[in-house]
Amino acid sequence: MSTLERADRLLELWARELSKESSNPYPTSILDGNYALSAGGKTNWQKQYVTAKETRSPPKAHIDTDLLLIDSIVSKIGRIKPEYPVVLKAYYQTGSLKRTAKAVNVSVTKARELKTAAFDMVVMSLTG
Repeated sequence: MSTLERADRLLELWARELSKESSNPYPTSILDGNYALSAGGKTNWQKQYVTAKETRSPPKAHIDTDLLLIDSIVSKIGRIKPEYPVVLKAYYQTGSLKRTAKAVNVSVTKARELKTAAFDMVVMSLTG
């Protein structure tokens, strides 16, 4: 795999993790039926059925080293120019330079320049 392909794959992984990231690291699951009643679900006296109780499972112990690598690289290039991580995130989440330009409030040409420069910095960080 070439460095360009690796950088592209890592940035896609980074953007995907950012899009599903929330302030709470615990994934949610909805319980219903008897378990929800025993775990604290309440009965609605008007409708006489059990309300599902949302519970949180503990975070996974799996640590993805690729995510740590790309996160450190993006944070480093963000110190050089704060627009770089924003442009990369917008581009890899939308896949369109037009929508990226709208999200960052710049022209399409400027968004292309920022994305290209940020991507080149990521590639350079991976090689060096």
